[in-house]
Amino acid sequence: MQGGTSGYDIVSAVAVKHVPVTVGIIAMFLVMLAPYAYELYKRYYGAPKRNTEPNIEDRPAFARKGWETEEEARIRTADDARLGELEAILASANSNGDVLRIAGEMEAPLAKARAYRLAGERFAAGGERQKAEECFTKSIAHAKSPVADGAESALGLSRLYESEGDGARALQFARQALLLFDQAGLADGAAAVTARIKALKSGK
Repeated sequence: MQGGTSGYDIVSAVAVKHVPVTVGIIAMFLVMLAPYAYELYKRYYGAPKRNTEPNIEDRPAFARKGWETEEEARIRTADDARLGELEAILASANSNGDVLRIAGEMEAPLAKARAYRLAGERFAAGGERQKAEECFTKSIAHAKSPVADGAESALGLSRLYESEGDGARALQFARQALLLFDQAGLADGAAAVTARIKALKSGK
């Protein structure tokens, strides 16, 4: 059957003519399968991870410093203002009563520790032993984590008792100061207190 048209030629001609339709059907089929394929992917490989960390500029203003809550930021701001007021009083000859008032108004424990330590140093310098002892003791109590203010307050008590000739208690609080300086990782303070302990032991 030379010169005739074979069955293969007829099928090929039909297929070529309908290529766009065929491709469209395959594409629709793939689109329909896509959700199922995604579910299978998630089941075996897990859902793609998304960055859920908010941009710093999207955070409230109070949260841009150390991810504080609004209440924590309020306390920090108020305590910073009180510490500034306290330091201004300490630099002047104003009433010592204001020193105790401000220390008592502090809200955060570490701020209280610092305020009472500064107040204790003021009273100790003025010879008001009882108030100095009270402030240093409160400072140590509020310094829940190993911070320099608790160590400095213990050292203040050591000096206070040494000035009164109470060597045993001076040594006791010097050792407490050494422990707090060590916990805070303050090598210079620890070294100074170590020298003080040796001097107290030798009676010098």
